[in-house]
Amino acid sequence: MDAAAFWAIERAVREDLTAEQCVRLERVVREASAAKAIEALIGGKVVDLAETRRCPLCGAVGIVKHGRDENGQQRFHCRRSSGGCGKTFNALTATPMARMRKPEVWLPYAEALRERRSVDWIHPKKRNCTTETQRTQRKNNDFQEIAGSPIR
Repeated sequence: MDAAAFWAIERAVREDLTAEQCVRLERVVREASAAKAIEALIGGKVVDLAETRRCPLCGAVGIVKHGRDENGQQRFHCRRSSGGCGKTFNALTATPMARMRKPEVWLPYAEALRERRSVDWIHPKKRNCTTETQRTQRKNNDFQEIAGSPIR
Protein backbone atom coordinates (compact mmCIF):
# COMPACT_ATOMS: atom_id res chain seq x y z
CA MET A 1 0.00 0.00 0.00
CA ASP A 2 1.38 3.38 -0.91
CA ALA A 3 1.66 6.27 1.56
CA ALA A 4 -1.24 8.27 0.08
CA ALA A 5 -3.69 5.37 0.39
CA PHE A 6 -2.57 4.69 3.94
CA TRP A 7 -2.95 8.37 4.84
CA ALA A 8 -6.49 8.34 3.41
CA ILE A 9 -7.40 5.34 5.55
CA GLU A 10 -5.87 6.92 8.64
CA ARG A 11 -7.79 10.15 8.04
CA ALA A 12 -11.05 8.24 7.58
CA VAL A 13 -10.46 6.39 10.86
CA ARG A 14 -9.77 9.60 12.76
CA GLU A 15 -12.55 11.71 11.28
CA ASP A 16 -15.31 9.65 9.69
CA LEU A 17 -15.76 6.37 11.57
CA THR A 18 -18.26 5.86 14.36
CA ALA A 19 -17.19 4.30 17.65
CA GLU A 20 -18.75 0.97 16.63
CA GLN A 21 -16.89 1.00 13.32
CA CYS A 22 -13.63 1.74 15.15
CA VAL A 23 -14.18 -1.27 17.41
CA ARG A 24 -14.89 -3.50 14.41
CA LEU A 25 -11.83 -2.16 12.61
CA GLU A 26 -9.68 -2.75 15.70
CA ARG A 27 -10.80 -6.40 15.76
CA VAL A 28 -9.97 -6.83 12.06
CA VAL A 29 -6.54 -5.26 12.51
CA ARG A 30 -5.82 -7.39 15.58
CA GLU A 31 -6.77 -10.60 13.75
CA ALA A 32 -4.78 -9.62 10.66
CA SER A 33 -1.67 -8.74 12.67
CA ALA A 34 -1.91 -12.02 14.61
CA ALA A 35 -2.22 -13.94 11.35
CA LYS A 36 0.84 -12.13 9.93
CA ALA A 37 2.86 -12.88 13.07
CA ILE A 38 1.93 -16.57 12.91
CA GLU A 39 2.81 -16.68 9.21
CA ALA A 40 6.22 -15.22 10.02
CA LEU A 41 6.74 -17.75 12.83
CA ILE A 42 5.79 -20.70 10.64
CA GLY A 43 7.83 -19.32 7.74
CA GLY A 44 10.90 -19.11 9.97
CA LYS A 45 10.38 -22.69 11.10
CA VAL A 46 10.04 -23.87 7.47
CA VAL A 47 13.32 -22.16 6.61
CA ASP A 48 15.01 -23.85 9.60
CA LEU A 49 13.74 -27.27 8.49
CA ALA A 50 14.78 -26.66 4.89
CA GLU A 51 18.30 -25.70 6.02
CA THR A 52 18.91 -28.44 8.59
CA ARG A 53 17.04 -31.21 6.70
CA ARG A 54 16.56 -32.96 10.05
CA CYS A 55 13.35 -34.83 10.95
CA PRO A 56 11.80 -33.58 14.24
CA LEU A 57 10.38 -37.06 14.89
CA CYS A 58 13.42 -39.34 14.46
CA GLY A 59 16.28 -36.88 14.00
CA ALA A 60 17.41 -38.36 10.68
CA VAL A 61 18.95 -36.04 8.10
CA GLY A 62 17.43 -36.07 4.63
CA ILE A 63 13.90 -34.70 4.68
CA VAL A 64 12.26 -33.47 1.48
CA LYS A 65 9.37 -31.12 0.79
CA HIS A 66 6.10 -33.02 0.41
CA GLY A 67 3.40 -30.60 -0.78
CA ARG A 68 1.12 -28.48 1.36
CA ASP A 69 -1.69 -29.33 3.78
CA GLU A 70 -5.27 -27.99 3.65
CA ASN A 71 -4.18 -24.84 5.51
CA GLY A 72 -1.41 -24.13 3.01
CA GLN A 73 1.42 -25.09 5.36
CA GLN A 74 4.47 -26.76 3.82
CA ARG A 75 4.63 -30.50 4.52
CA PHE A 76 7.82 -32.54 4.69
CA HIS A 77 8.63 -36.24 4.29
CA CYS A 78 11.36 -38.11 6.13
CA ARG A 79 12.84 -40.54 3.59
CA ARG A 80 13.36 -44.14 4.63
CA SER A 81 16.11 -44.45 2.04
CA SER A 82 18.27 -42.09 4.10
CA GLY A 83 17.62 -43.99 7.35
CA GLY A 84 14.53 -41.97 8.34
CA CYS A 85 11.14 -42.93 9.75
CA GLY A 86 9.12 -42.39 6.56
CA LYS A 87 6.61 -40.10 8.26
CA THR A 88 5.27 -36.79 7.01
CA PHE A 89 5.11 -33.67 9.14
CA ASN A 90 4.85 -29.89 8.97
CA ALA A 91 6.91 -27.10 10.53
CA LEU A 92 4.90 -27.18 13.76
CA THR A 93 5.33 -30.92 14.43
CA ALA A 94 7.02 -31.58 17.79
CA THR A 95 6.34 -28.02 18.98
CA PRO A 96 3.75 -26.77 21.49
CA MET A 97 1.69 -25.45 18.56
CA ALA A 98 1.38 -28.82 16.82
CA ARG A 99 -2.24 -29.79 16.00
CA MET A 100 -3.57 -26.44 17.13
CA ARG A 101 -6.41 -25.03 15.08
CA LYS A 102 -7.40 -21.41 14.39
CA PRO A 103 -3.93 -19.86 14.14
CA GLU A 104 -5.47 -16.39 13.97
CA VAL A 105 -6.22 -16.55 17.71
CA TRP A 106 -2.85 -17.95 18.89
CA LEU A 107 -1.11 -14.63 19.38
CA PRO A 108 -3.99 -12.83 21.18
CA TYR A 109 -4.44 -15.91 23.40
CA ALA A 110 -0.72 -16.02 24.24
CA GLU A 111 -0.74 -12.30 25.03
CA ALA A 112 -3.73 -12.73 27.33
CA LEU A 113 -1.97 -15.59 29.12
CA ARG A 114 1.18 -13.49 29.46
CA GLU A 115 -0.94 -10.77 31.09
CA ARG A 116 -2.33 -13.45 33.46
CA ARG A 117 -5.90 -12.95 32.27
CA SER A 118 -8.54 -15.45 33.39
CA VAL A 119 -10.12 -17.96 31.04
CA ASP A 120 -13.43 -16.13 31.44
CA TRP A 121 -11.78 -12.94 30.21
CA ILE A 122 -10.18 -14.76 27.27
CA HIS A 123 -13.39 -16.58 26.30
CA PRO A 124 -16.31 -14.30 27.21
CA LYS A 125 -18.83 -16.53 25.40
CA LYS A 126 -18.23 -19.28 27.95
CA ARG A 127 -18.66 -16.93 30.86
CA ASN A 128 -22.36 -17.74 31.36
CA CYS A 129 -22.18 -21.52 31.54
CA THR A 130 -18.82 -22.68 32.83
CA THR A 131 -20.18 -24.98 35.53
CA GLU A 132 -23.22 -27.18 35.97
CA THR A 133 -24.39 -24.90 38.79
CA GLN A 134 -24.37 -21.86 36.55
CA ARG A 135 -26.27 -23.77 33.84
CA THR A 136 -28.88 -24.79 36.41
CA GLN A 137 -29.18 -21.19 37.65
CA ARG A 138 -29.72 -19.98 34.09
CA LYS A 139 -32.45 -22.57 33.54
CA ASN A 140 -34.13 -21.55 36.78
CA ASN A 141 -33.96 -17.86 35.84
CA ASP A 142 -35.40 -18.60 32.40
CA PHE A 143 -38.21 -20.63 33.93
CA GLN A 144 -38.87 -17.89 36.47
CA GLU A 145 -39.25 -15.33 33.70
CA ILE A 146 -41.71 -17.60 31.89
CA ALA A 147 -43.73 -18.63 34.97
CA GLY A 148 -43.61 -15.22 36.61
CA SER A 149 -42.85 -16.54 40.09
CA PRO A 150 -39.59 -17.19 41.92
CA ILE A 151 -38.28 -20.74 42.32
CA ARG A 152 -37.14 -21.69 45.78
